[in-house]
Order: sequence, then structure tokens, then C-alpha cells
Amino acid sequence: MLSLSVGTPASAQQNDRDVCFKGSGQQAIAACTRRISQATGKNLAIVYYSRGYEYLKLRQLDLAIADFTQSIRIDPSFLNPYVSRCLSLRGKGEFAKAVTDANSALRIDPNNREARTCLERAQQRIPYPAPN
Repeated sequence: MLSLSVGTPASAQQNDRDVCFKGSGQQAIAACTRRISQATGKNLAIVYYSRGYEYLKLRQLDLAIADFTQSIRIDPSFLNPYVSRCLSLRGKGEFAKAVTDANSALRIDPNNREARTCLERAQQRIPYPAPN
């Protein structure tokens, strides 16, 4: 007897959750994209962050920045998207904006090493006017 196994929506959702948070690359991005329509509140902020982080690793900086911005909009107290957006902005040469994000992250956690490093590296790259 031939039996076809069809995944239930709950198992498919669990698989997307696992792949979104633990996978990598395009597979994780696709799973996170599907999760966006299912998640709410802080969970939605985490999904946007997770997808943005995958974009950052792939150097798709504009997409990463857009997702980190969405994550921050949903949960302004979530530290990680500020730090990751700082890194993304630095990668694009937008050093003043990167400094702003690093400072926002440091307001949430003054001892965060990644935020402090991003701040210092962005500040070093901001062109200052030459003295008169």
C-alpha cells in the first residue's frame, strides 16, 4: 500500500522556524520570509532581525538595513538590530548613521562590546573638516 505523507501546517511552521533561526543563506531567508506573515510582536522583530542577519552575511546590505530597521520599529528595545545595522551602514560607508546606531545600542547595553567596536570604527572613518 502506498502512503503519501503530507506535512501539517504546524510541522511546516515549526520547520520554517527552525530553518529561519538556525539555518543559513537563502534557505534561512526564505524560511524567515514565510515566518513574517505568521509572527507578531517581539517574535516578528526577531524574525526580521534573523533575516536581516542572513542578508548581512551575504553582503546584501540594503536588504539587511531594511530588515534591521523593521525589527527596530517593532521592538525599539531589541539591541541586536542596532548593532547589526551599524555594521551594515559601516559596510556602505554611511559612518555617521552607523555612529547613531552604535550609540542607540549602547543606551540599551552600555557594556556591549560589539556596539562599542562598531562605534569606534565608524567614528574613525567620519571625515572631519580640516582646521582653518
